[in-house]
Parts: sequence; C-alpha cells; structure tokens
Amino acid sequence: MINGIDELAITNLDGLDHVDPIRVCVAYRLNGKRLDVPPCDASQLANCEPIYEKMRGWNRSTQSAQASSQLPPAARKYIRYISELTGAKLSMISVGPARGETIVL
Repeated sequence: MINGIDELAITNLDGLDHVDPIRVCVAYRLNGKRLDVPPCDASQLANCEPIYEKMRGWNRSTQSAQASSQLPPAARKYIRYISELTGAKLSMISVGPARGETIVL
C-alpha cells in the first residue's frame, strides 16, 4: 500500500497509445545512493535523479476497449506492472474522456 491507498484508478491510458517506450520512474538517485521513495526535503528532491524502467508501448488505440481483456497485451502488462509497483489493487481504467470510456474492474 502506498500512502494509505489500497485501490488504484489509471486515467488517460489512451494518452500512452503511441508512446514507445514508456518510461516508469521506479526510484531516485541522490548523491550516489538509491532511494525507493522520494525524500521529504524539497531541496534534496531537487537534486534527485530519477531511475526509470522502460516498458514496451502498444502503438495502437485503446479507446474502443470496453473490458481490460480488449486492451493490447502490452497495455495489460503495463497496468499490471503499475498495480504491482504501487501495491494497490487496480479498480478502474479510463481509455478516453467520455464516461463510457471507463473500464470498471
């Protein structure tokens, strides 16, 4: 659980439809040391270098998906990864701006 949150909604998944690769910040480096959470001090945070993991993009539209099973395999892998990384259960995914473009899990 991150910050007391146990469920996660991923919004604007369609904004990543043509991003390849997708870079996910997984940690920070400060003065040569890896930090798995950002420092509380703003001046230390300003001196942090993000550490990214790259994921393959899916390079096609997700907007017509009405269920997570209809998402491209790489998109499903991405949302699983974000859920695992945060430790939060994924409960909602939006693939467009309209209310009907929200997938409730």
